[in-house]
Amino acid sequence: MLKDKIRELEKKYNCLFFSELVLNHTSYDSEWLVDTPGATYNLQNTPQLTSAYELDNALLQFSRRLSKGEIADYPKTKVENEEDLNKLMTIIENKVVLPLNLHEYFLVDVPKYRAKFIEYITKNHPELNLPEKYFEDEEDMFNIFKPDKLYTLVDIMEKNVKNLGAKKYGAEIDLKAVAKYFLDNPKKGSIEQFELALKKLNEKNESVARGYVRDALTSIRNNIRYKKIECKAPEVTWTNHLVDPYFGTLPDSTIVAHNGWIWNGDPTEDFATSNNFQYLRRNLVIWGDLIKLRYGESKKDCPALWKRMKQYVKRAAEIFHGIRLDNAHSTPMHVAEYFVEKARKVNPNIFVFSELFTGSKELDALYSKRIGLNALIREASRVFRIIWHY
Repeated sequence: MLKDKIRELEKKYNCLFFSELVLNHTSYDSEWLVDTPGATYNLQNTPQLTSAYELDNALLQFSRRLSKGEIADYPKTKVENEEDLNKLMTIIENKVVLPLNLHEYFLVDVPKYRAKFIEYITKNHPELNLPEKYFEDEEDMFNIFKPDKLYTLVDIMEKNVKNLGAKKYGAEIDLKAVAKYFLDNPKKGSIEQFELALKKLNEKNESVARGYVRDALTSIRNNIRYKKIECKAPEVTWTNHLVDPYFGTLPDSTIVAHNGWIWNGDPTEDFATSNNFQYLRRNLVIWGDLIKLRYGESKKDCPALWKRMKQYVKRAAEIFHGIRLDNAHSTPMHVAEYFVEKARKVNPNIFVFSELFTGSKELDALYSKRIGLNALIREASRVFRIIWHY
């Protein structure tokens, strides 16, 4: 057994043994993922990734066509300089990305929600007899110190919108929260006001979403420049893609998100589910051979994953004198905290290193205290630097 061999070597050579502990990702070919669907970030449990996947798939299909010389405006299969990159980006922007109309994933279906709102009010608040239109009286129209009711309503909608990025014209509004506004202002509301607020919300969301697309185009350009020009690997082939894919497909056809990390990102952010839409904006340094693991807020979100990883951690703690937490900055803090606690129950003297890049001493201290780290390992100029915590 490995444990016995480790003890034999410890005694013979008077040395200690440490093991890498990887909690936040697994290999793309991990067979157990098929039997544990909730362990991945996929389009079913994280629907906001759908818009990011549509962009990623369009880029992949373009890359494959490019590898076969099928792009009429760019018959080459190489990207060798900035001139090539500029030509290619013009094609990608105008013929691949913009035709996807990705901003539509952030819009509300106005006629649909207008009808739903009338139905909701009729069913739940029949006493609220909203007119089709409301005309402000002269005092309301010219009193500059009174807040604009339309924009107040837009703010309420904005705070209660969900399902962004999941489906074209699929953004959803919490009608209960909106209805409260009209119940609080029964004499100065109207169906038209509700509809106008939806349109204003769409305008705001479209502007934000188009910004995400601009970010994505910048990231695509930078990725191609780095991979093909700076790294001098200009050839695009079926397997050597034009840009790094953000998603993969399991043997059961489940589309899952690859893992990665964000340069100077917030380590406390779950970048697969946050409202920053990092996958759509393609802000990740992506690792195409790894699948990001999804723990959720607690064990109930994916019991099988928590159980599997607990066995893995306890086994490592039984065998080795210490463990190194890989990519602690991309591992949810409550996850690392839980499993380090389990490791120390098995081996109270276990030494815990951590690969942690937070960007601030305050976050370093927070992680070290919460997780219970003995030391941090930094990488600087290809030399590992150890920071001890006492």
